[in-house]
Formats: sequence, C-alpha cells, structure tokens
Amino acid sequence: MRRAFVLQLYPQTSEDSWDGRIEHVDSGRSRHFHSFDEAVCFVKRVLSETEPSESMLEPDPDNNPDDVEH
Repeated sequence: MRRAFVLQLYPQTSEDSWDGRIEHVDSGRSRHFHSFDEAVCFVKRVLSETEPSESMLEPDPDNNPDDVEH
C-alpha cells in the first residue's frame, strides 16, 4: 500500500479553503495543510522518497532466469 493516503478535510472557513490533514498509510508520516497545492506537494514528496527509482525497476540483463544452462 505504498501509494495509499488518508485525507481528512476540516470544515471550510471560506470557499477556497482546503484546511486538513493528510497521512501516508505505509509510513505514518502526516502533515496539516491549508491549500490543495500543499497536500499535492506532500504526496509527491513522500512518493518520491518511498518509491523505488526507475533504474531499480529495470531488469538486470545479466540476471535473466531464461538463460539457464542444462
């Protein structure tokens, strides 16, 4: 569940208010925010810190399970 977040919105004090709290389920990290952009920035930052890099997702050409000698 690395990409799961809980978003709690507080009652709006104005039409453009986005006050609330966001929590990353897997790590437990959380933050209060006062705008939608702050919440999105938190999500992007947490995902960039917790997701494996693209190089880690690419298969290793030297470790191919189909190349088994019999």
